[in-house]
Amino acid sequence: PKLVEEIVMGGIDSIAISLDGPRKEEHDFSRGKTGSFEKTMIGLENLLTIRKKQSLNSKVHITLACVINNKNYKQLEEIFILATKLGVDNVSINPVQNTYFTEEDNKNTPSTDLYFNQKKQNHNNTDDCYDSIVDKLLELKKKYKILDSSDKYIKLLKSFFQGKPLPIRCYAPYASIYVDCYKQIIPCGGHFYNSKSIARLEDKRLIEVWNSKEYQDQRLKLKNCRNCYYSCMIELSTPYAILSSSQK
Repeated sequence: PKLVEEIVMGGIDSIAISLDGPRKEEHDFSRGKTGSFEKTMIGLENLLTIRKKQSLNSKVHITLACVINNKNYKQLEEIFILATKLGVDNVSINPVQNTYFTEEDNKNTPSTDLYFNQKKQNHNNTDDCYDSIVDKLLELKKKYKILDSSDKYIKLLKSFFQGKPLPIRCYAPYASIYVDCYKQIIPCGGHFYNSKSIARLEDKRLIEVWNSKEYQDQRLKLKNCRNCYYSCMIELSTPYAILSSSQK
């Protein structure tokens, strides 16, 4: 609680807590660690309690970030019920993906039951068809009013569940800049493709990096990237893609 209070009172605007299931069975399996669900819930309850105690409900936004995978997609509504009961502000979703960029990286990535197998969709059973997840998300967004994903992004996930590359251009490095915990400045989330650090925060100011040739080179490199469907990238890209399409 003491650490949570320091975070909440430190001037932060929003906090996202990862929760991959309404129970320990789904969440602990997804995270690969027994007891993860219990610790997550304790931390989340501390966060909500202290935010209320400090009267910061309107200033500190709390989101549950859920990775949809092959083991939890049938429990989506239960996650929304739990989120509503807890009193968080939003639910954010991402589909589980293997976004390693090279074949060598893929060789070192262990197989997991969490991944969707798009080639084995059962189109004769609506409940087991991955495409139905998109319809379910749109339904849950309307019903609970706490899903922060845009309709456009949710509908793009149909291409993901069909095993297709992202159908729009990535504009993430035009709309964002990332600094990791080692002060490395990178043009996207870092593990989404084989990007290298452009600079360190202690060596250059962000504005200098943003306007640099090196950053522009990375923007051009990412122009043809269709490697991920992560909402933190795609939600930024969607408005640009719509504008670009309307101007053709």
